[in-house]
Amino acid sequence: MRTPCHLLLATALFAPSVALAAADDATLKVENKFDGEAEVFVDGRFEGIARPDATTAFEVRTGRHEIVVDRPGTRFVLADAHLDLGCRQIVTLPVVAPLGSVRVQNQGEIALKIELGSNTVWLQPGTSMVVPVRTGNASLQASAHEPRGDWKAVERQLWVEPGQQASTTLKPDPTVIVVTNREPVPVRALLDGADAGWIQPGDSQRMWVHPGPTNVVLLDRNGRVLSTTPVVVAKGNDARVIVGGPLVAVVR
Repeated sequence: MRTPCHLLLATALFAPSVALAAADDATLKVENKFDGEAEVFVDGRFEGIARPDATTAFEVRTGRHEIVVDRPGTRFVLADAHLDLGCRQIVTLPVVAPLGSVRVQNQGEIALKIELGSNTVWLQPGTSMVVPVRTGNASLQASAHEPRGDWKAVERQLWVEPGQQASTTLKPDPTVIVVTNREPVPVRALLDGADAGWIQPGDSQRMWVHPGPTNVVLLDRNGRVLSTTPVVVAKGNDARVIVGGPLVAVVR
């Protein structure tokens, strides 16, 4: 059975002043679901720091109080509430990470599939886009497409501050295979068996691929194999395959 506050107060009159203060205190728990620290103010007075992704307890005098939780430095308000705190009462104030945004710019040569937060968007070369995300830590992954499927071109962590727009620039080094057709007829290119399209006589086709080994097979219209060329291309390098006359495969 909990002792009433007025009895605790009467008992505390015969004890040190510290006991008197403790008898009246309530507990405020700030449940900070944001990835960064937050400052806690009670009636405009600084009480302390709420740890990131944790619950921090503060002893507060009973009564009605205005509680403000904000970001250090920017004073962006994460939570603002008026609470009635009773004797020895425990009250939890949740602090949720607010929405923010990231401007993503693609300065590369190829379209990128951007996965950021819960959003998935395609970003063409030379363009930018603002993507809404939860503030705090955000994981960005950018993938490129090639005949064999998507491959991860960029992966990075971003910090998104509440009240401010974050920005990031993507410019992945392309890994390229260039096929030149010196045959008098069109040829069809296969990359590890995946169709990479037709190349007309005298033309070259530039194909962005994931780094590593690739088996390049060139066929005529009847499906006859004209050449098979295994190449290994490091990230940011290119390989050149020429069909017709002497077969040439150059990696640089």
